[in-house]
Amino acid sequence: MPPKNFYCISSRIEKTGQLYGCFKIGPFQDQSLTFANSLRRILLTDQSKCTLHAVQIYGIKHEFSTIVGIRESLIDLLFNIEKCIFRSYKPITKPRIGFINFCGPGIIRAQHIHLPTDIQCIDPLKYIATVEIDGQLTLKIIFASNLFENSVVKIKENFIYLKNSQCSIEKVNYTIPSKRYVFLEIWTDGSLHPQEAIFKAINKFLLDIFPFSYQQIQYFKELALEESKLELELESESESESESKKKSKKKIFNESAFLNLEIGNFYFDLETYIFLKKEKINRIIDFLFFVKMNKQKSDSILKFQIFVYSFLQKNKFYFNK
Repeated sequence: MPPKNFYCISSRIEKTGQLYGCFKIGPFQDQSLTFANSLRRILLTDQSKCTLHAVQIYGIKHEFSTIVGIRESLIDLLFNIEKCIFRSYKPITKPRIGFINFCGPGIIRAQHIHLPTDIQCIDPLKYIATVEIDGQLTLKIIFASNLFENSVVKIKENFIYLKNSQCSIEKVNYTIPSKRYVFLEIWTDGSLHPQEAIFKAINKFLLDIFPFSYQQIQYFKELALEESKLELELESESESESESKKKSKKKIFNESAFLNLEIGNFYFDLETYIFLKKEKINRIIDFLFFVKMNKQKSDSILKFQIFVYSFLQKNKFYFNK
């Protein structure tokens, strides 16, 4: 049975701030369409987005009120706050509060929101409002899961609720050029790495079917062990000259394949991933030229640099550092 492959073909940051990734999954025997359709449905039911559930503005009782000293109307202000994308590093088990206390004149951006330590704004420069000389904006933002939405209503009566989706996945497409491979395209809102989204969906899919397929998986493992033993026996019986030729060809192929490998195949934290994409670093060879020209690096980039150099040295590949 051929081994399953999962790797990133391309990834980029769209102009809208969305994260895009294209992945190749396979080979399959006959169930490629079933797998692709199931994975797409699981992705589109994602509920991992950190959303705003309520806003409380000082001196405002309903969404049709006016704010003195604020250039935007209250509807535009709420709309701008809704467009801010947040990422939570821990599950929200109780309502969390962020706030803004800004005195004019000046421009309020997402970076002026004081957030809990485990919540981060993806785009700190996102525009929210303009405050005039005599203006002041004081508001609270409530982050809560669906379980706590009704309980927040009972705390204060002048909360304005925002109805937004909890799905971080904007769009999912798949194509099956042959019955053996699936090409999956995914767009996220910027708060979730496309690779992480697919891993979560695959794990959820496997957890649903694993109890029914445990015996079959064990059977395939035994077959794979037998096949690997046969391959080792055949390789030991082959001539030494043919082996050296194969190894040299394989080495040349691996070197070219590794240097041209898309960085989306590796897991970076979201900030590092966005930074590399903005620097137009799409392949390993682009990354090597980048670290050669830049001496100041973050910890995650430095760790990845050590990994790449150690891999090249281990396989006796040569790259001018």
